[in-house]
Amino acid sequence: MNFNFTFLGQSILRYETPLDIFHAINQSYEQKLNTLEPANKQLVGKIKDEHSLFYDGEDESKMKRHNMLPKNVLDWFMEMFTHYLEFNHIRQYQTHLNSIWVNEMKAHEYNPVHVHQGNLFTGLSSVMILKLPNTYGVEYSAEHVPQNGKLQILGASNGTYSTKW
Repeated sequence: MNFNFTFLGQSILRYETPLDIFHAINQSYEQKLNTLEPANKQLVGKIKDEHSLFYDGEDESKMKRHNMLPKNVLDWFMEMFTHYLEFNHIRQYQTHLNSIWVNEMKAHEYNPVHVHQGNLFTGLSSVMILKLPNTYGVEYSAEHVPQNGKLQILGASNGTYSTKW
């Protein structure tokens, strides 16, 4: 299993996605796009095309249970979440894969800062980049360290103004 580790007050593990998983998700999305449920009502993104591939939560007016992904994709996500918990020595944590969706972002669309959580204000979250544009536009402020198109993850890293009790 190939992964990188970063600590921002909480561990962030970056896994290398096997090509068969990557292709299966892209293929499911592209082949079933016209029948996929919109996911906008349950998400905070300022994104027109947000579509759900998997939902295993309680049926609600916003979303009903469904699965458009093959079993090996769901198993891979659970394997990565299990590895994350083991890596961080988290025991007796019940896992449940709740939802998987695609944000198909266009120019000027974005995801505002937000929190992913489970039933008790806890939860694991993941992001997978499926396709990239040819350009992210002009980098106005720091050409030597481009940030356009980068995923930004915020953490409680107890920086400059923290107090040790």
